[in-house]
Amino acid sequence: MNRQEALDLLNSNSPHERFKAAHALNKVAVYDDLRVLKQAKHSETDLYVIKRLEVAISGIEQFFEKVEPHSNQDNNEGYDEKLFEHAKAQAIEWISGLLLHEVGAKLGLASYEASNEITNYENSKTKHHIDNLLNIFDAIESLRRATNTFKAEEFDLAELIDNVINVENSSKSVEFMVVGIRPLIINGHKNLINLALCNGIRNAIDAILSLSGPLINNISPIVVTWGETESDYWIAVLDDGIGISSSINQLFEIGKSTKKGHTGFGLAIAKQALETLGGYVTLEPQEERGVKYEMRWEKKS
Repeated sequence: MNRQEALDLLNSNSPHERFKAAHALNKVAVYDDLRVLKQAKHSETDLYVIKRLEVAISGIEQFFEKVEPHSNQDNNEGYDEKLFEHAKAQAIEWISGLLLHEVGAKLGLASYEASNEITNYENSKTKHHIDNLLNIFDAIESLRRATNTFKAEEFDLAELIDNVINVENSSKSVEFMVVGIRPLIINGHKNLINLALCNGIRNAIDAILSLSGPLINNISPIVVTWGETESDYWIAVLDDGIGISSSINQLFEIGKSTKKGHTGFGLAIAKQALETLGGYVTLEPQEERGVKYEMRWEKKS
């Protein structure tokens, strides 16, 4: 669908067609379309279409705020990627919010009614499946939070690392070795760093606990180290566990997991959290076995 077709379709009698038009305009609209989009939003009655129009309007406004008034086409080349990342974050926020509100409440009600109507519910397959769905909704909420920057605050990175290890390892008794600057006071978005770090620590613990047979002998502690450079902060988690048996890139996709019973949201959440901070997270197999999980994010002036 091209831009003009999408603009024409905003006047359709079908909410479905108007939604498709708004979705297309999120990608192809130009600044001159802003007035039309705002008028369409003002007269729209369908909540889904309104939300999609809001995403398109916000994307256009933020995109053109970042472009210098006298910049030429060559200088604008890098903005498409920024606009795409913003649109992606907005889409995650909208979709996850909609799912959590509309479907999550009904799922909770279904769980409650099933517990009253099914004999031996606690040991039933119904409870197992509902619990899996509830875990996915918890993961969606975490993904939603990973798209938000939150308020920056000053905190001790070393203390945050200690707290995450203590919480994630409270019932596992896996050995850790922590090496880094103490204290390391930074100004940043603590909640996003916590989201990504929890995933790295949790995966490392699971990797150690998954070892069996001769591999259990001579297990090294999980090493967590951290520091800073002139331009960024970093945390690395190195485990001596079972390693990675599938494509690393695939593991960062939503729904992909090598672990039975896991939602497959963990690494996608960590990736989104670090990208929101202007950073990234990587997985790298170690020489003999195990994985290095590394987080890096920009220092903010």
